[in-house]
Amino acid sequence: MNVATVHQHFPPPSGFPEKTLTAYLRTQYRVELPGGSAILKIAQPNAALLAAMHEWEFAEAFLMTAHNPYSRPTAAAENVRRQNALLATLQARAARCWYGTTQAPDAWPTEPLVMVAGVEIGIGIDLARQFEQNAIVAVGPTAVSQLAFAV
Repeated sequence: MNVATVHQHFPPPSGFPEKTLTAYLRTQYRVELPGGSAILKIAQPNAALLAAMHEWEFAEAFLMTAHNPYSRPTAAAENVRRQNALLATLQARAARCWYGTTQAPDAWPTEPLVMVAGVEIGIGIDLARQFEQNAIVAVGPTAVSQLAFAV
């Protein structure tokens, strides 16, 4: 799916908390790529990610975590269990993954994330639903990150 239309196809649901949406939009998503790290921001292109996309020949990707389902604070041990289950699911799919963290500007804790390259955004939405996440960050061929809601 063309990421330019992701928000159109996966918008926030009616009544989605404005505070949560604002937090997602203000968060920085740091990914460790083979050539160095990239800090992604919603609705902004990223040159380092675009270079990686060309080098590794993929046109779309998504970022997600399994921590804190539906943005509810969850015990550390449960978050680790959930993230390991997500990583096992991706490994079973033989997905190309790079890892990173979220960097929220407020008091929300840093979370680990995984960027899944070359896998359709729709599969990312399915995984977000499976792992009880509100949204993923979808990236298309221009390396512009967009929120894609799963709820």
